[in-house]
Amino acid sequence: ELDPSHIWLDDQGKNYLSFLELPPAFDSDRTVYRLPELSSAAEPKPDADIFAFGILMLEMCTGLSAYRSSGNETDVEEYSRVFAYYRTAMNESVAPNYPELYSILSRCLTDKGEERFKNGEELYWAIREVLEKNHRENEKLEAEKQREALLEAKETIHKERTEYEREVKERRSELQKQERRLQSKEENLDKKTDNIEKKNEQLTKKLAEADAAREEIKLIKRSELEMLEKFSGYTQ
Repeated sequence: ELDPSHIWLDDQGKNYLSFLELPPAFDSDRTVYRLPELSSAAEPKPDADIFAFGILMLEMCTGLSAYRSSGNETDVEEYSRVFAYYRTAMNESVAPNYPELYSILSRCLTDKGEERFKNGEELYWAIREVLEKNHRENEKLEAEKQREALLEAKETIHKERTEYEREVKERRSELQKQERRLQSKEENLDKKTDNIEKKNEQLTKKLAEADAAREEIKLIKRSELEMLEKFSGYTQ
C-alpha cells in the first residue's frame, strides 16, 4: 500500500519512493503538527490540516520550531501552552512585520475552532486575497515610483532648460554688448574719417588758394615790371 510514509525527501529537495516505509521514530515528529484537541488515535479533520499548515507557515516565515511537549504535561496544560506558544510567536514576529500574514496565521492557529478556516478552499481564497492585495499595492507602489521618476526627470529637464536659457541669455547679452562696442568703434572711425576728409578738403582748398595767390603775385610782379620798363625804357 502506497502512503506518505513511503515517500522520502532529502536535504537537496529530491524525491524518493521507498519500498520500506519510514520507521516509527519519524512518525513521532508528526505529532508536533497535530491539533492539540485531537488524540493520536482520532480521525483527522480538515481544520487539523489547517492547524498543521499554520505551523509550517510560521516555521518558514520566522524560523521558529514547532512546539514540543516535555511529556510531563497534562492534556489541559499542553493544550494551553501550545496555543500560547504560537500566539506569542505571531504577536512578536509576524504581526509587526507581516500584518496580512498574521491575519491568516491567527485563524489557522487559533484555539477557537469556530474561528479557524473550515477547509483548504477557504484558506486558499484567503491567501489569494492577500496575495492579490499585495500585488495591487506593489503595482501601485511601482506606478508611484515611475511617476516620481518621471517627475524627477521632468524637473531635471526643466533645470537643464532653465540653465541653457540662462546661458543663452548671458551669451546674447554679451554679444549685444560686443556689437554695441563695435558699433561705437565704427561710429568713432566714421567720425575720424569724416574729420580727415574735411581736413583734406580744407587743405586742398588752402592749397588752391595758395596757388591762386601765387599766380596773382606773379601777375602783379609782371605788371609792375612792365610798368617799370615802360617808365624806364629798359626792356629786359
